Amino acid sequence: MERWTSWVLRRRVVVMLFWLLVAVAGGATASTTSNALSYVFDLPGQPGFETNQQIVERFGGGGANDPLCSSRGPTQARTSSRPQPGRWPRRCRGPE
Repeated sequence: MERWTSWVLRRRVVVMLFWLLVAVAGGATASTTSNALSYVFDLPGQPGFETNQQIVERFGGGGANDPLCSSRGPTQARTSSRPQPGRWPRRCRGPE
């Protein structure tokens, strides 16, 4: 490590020019590089993808939109401490 440090310190100007060149090259290619990237992580046929598709079909949400479902009806919130699945709002049920 001492050899590396002494080499870098003896050639400070060369090392600084190298990093300046790397920074300029990175800045020049940043716009084209970021356009080449993809933010799509779909893997059709995989269990997670298929499950997410079913959630979107059943509840109309998923992925970007969190599905909102109440586990208790309006009257149960005051009278019962345990949810009763038979009384869930109709839109929260999946196909039976």
